[in-house]
This record gives sequence, C-alpha cells and structure tokens, in this order.
Amino acid sequence: MIIYVDYDGTLVNFIQPWLDHINQEENTKLTTQNYKEDKYKEVSKKYFKIFNNEKYYEKVSNFENYRDFLTNLKTINKDIKLKILTSNISYKQEDGKQKHIEGNELEELIEEVIHLTKGKTKQKKYEISNNGHLIDDDIRHILEHCKNNEGFGILINLNNQFIYPEEKLNELKGLKNFKYMTSYNEIISFMAKQQPKEEKTKTNKIEK
Repeated sequence: MIIYVDYDGTLVNFIQPWLDHINQEENTKLTTQNYKEDKYKEVSKKYFKIFNNEKYYEKVSNFENYRDFLTNLKTINKDIKLKILTSNISYKQEDGKQKHIEGNELEELIEEVIHLTKGKTKQKKYEISNNGHLIDDDIRHILEHCKNNEGFGILINLNNQFIYPEEKLNELKGLKNFKYMTSYNEIISFMAKQQPKEEKTKTNKIEK
C-alpha cells in the first residue's frame, strides 16, 4: 500500500511565515481562516511571490508530532510505503523545500519525495496518487483524487486551522472514498482499521 502525504500544510506550517510577513508589511490581521476572504484577495496576491524563494523555508516550522505521525503510519502495516507528494510554483521553492525535508532527516520513514514543480512537469497530484491513498490539506487536490482514483482522499485540517468552501465540501461528501479529519490520531486510527486483522500491528497514540 502506498500513502502519498503532502508536505506544506500537512506536515509543516507552510503558510504562517507568509501571513506574518503580510501582517507586518500591511498592518493587517490575516489568519489561516480569513486570508481567502474577498477583502484580502488583493493583498494576498501582492505577496504571493514570496514563496518563490528557496530561503522561505528557513522560517517554516514543523507541526507538532509530525514525525510520530509518519512513524505510526509506517508501522500500521509492514507493506506500507510513504511518499511525500508536493507541489511547487518554481525551482527555487523546490530547492528550499527539499533542503527543509532533508533537514528533517526523514529517509528512514519516506520511500520517495515527489516534487510537482511548475515548468518541470504538467502532472497533477491525482495522476501520481492513482495507485494509493492521498493525505493533503488542499481541498482541490483531494477532490481531484477522489473523483479519479479509488484510494482514500483524506482532507487533513489540523486543529481546524482552515475554512473550506462549503460547495466543495458538499461535493466531496458525496464521494465514498473521501474522509475529513482534524488530527493525526484520527488518520492513524482510520488507516489501521483498513488493514486485514492478521496484518495489523500495534500503533502508539500520539501524546498531545
């Protein structure tokens, strides 16, 4: 079994340095829950290119317990392969992210890191994840995965940090392979239940 795991917003708090920068420069009060509102659309667009910098990831922090999450996913079943599947707007972003991933020393947990970088590939996430499950915080990627693939598409919204468009959530709720979860423990518990009884191995609940 292959489980594709997104990086930005799923394992690391990718968006917070961007919000902090905008709030400092523009004296705004953007949060993960309001930055997509119409009144912030122009200012968000103005600072979008900040991601196009390999040094951006020097300010990106890991989510608490992200490593335990990957470890417990891996131990659910000896045949599980974890692959990071992540999108980039540029080669610079890819370089910065790859250095961040290497700094986290995930080699013993991750089978492969797959970068979908603008200008480098036209493939979409669902085309890669067609032979497995996808865990991602981006509702667009989960929607495409669930519509085109059989594996589960798990929309992870850690601690309810994001507000998703109601129409897209309703569209997803009608798909049998869609799951919505707000914690790593929920995902671990759900994936463990998908394994045949004889293949299940003990997983440890992540301490909060």
